[in-house]
Amino acid sequence: ANPRHPYLVGRCNSLETSLEVVLHENYAYVYGSGWTIIDISNPSNPIRITTFTQPRGGGLAIKDTFAYFVHSYDSLNIWSIANPNDPYQIISIPIRTFPKDVEIKGNIAYVGGRFWLQVFDISNPINPREIGYYSTPYDIRRLFCDEKYIYAACYSAGVCILEYLPAGLTENKNTNKKLDF
Repeated sequence: ANPRHPYLVGRCNSLETSLEVVLHENYAYVYGSGWTIIDISNPSNPIRITTFTQPRGGGLAIKDTFAYFVHSYDSLNIWSIANPNDPYQIISIPIRTFPKDVEIKGNIAYVGGRFWLQVFDISNPINPREIGYYSTPYDIRRLFCDEKYIYAACYSAGVCILEYLPAGLTENKNTNKKLDF
């Protein structure tokens, strides 16, 4: 309520190492040396629901009823969190080495790592597919996407700003139209 005078409302132990927290509805998803789901519907009494020791490492993003984790060595992991009391892994996708973060924008997942940005179509989370790749001047540590740009924190190379330019062809849906010559 008063940013100049914050105070502790409640606390809940999660993992030995916590690197990131994402809030979604009444839950906090804490990620680091594994991940934990915490019910925060009552902030003064948060309750740890589930803890997993895998996957470990990089970043976490939540979209709808899915959690997207990057394993610090080589994979993008998609979990169903439709029931936070019983999450389960849907798929683990091998990706380039040392991913550090994942960001979701619409039906696109951006995964950043050692000298690269990989782009996935996640419109079908059960069967995601790679649709793009971009080399960066240094390792990406964190990503942020807005409507037009992808911001990549690239360690000592600073911030790389990439423009989002979707490409494609539009096909006329009325293909049975008679043409007069």
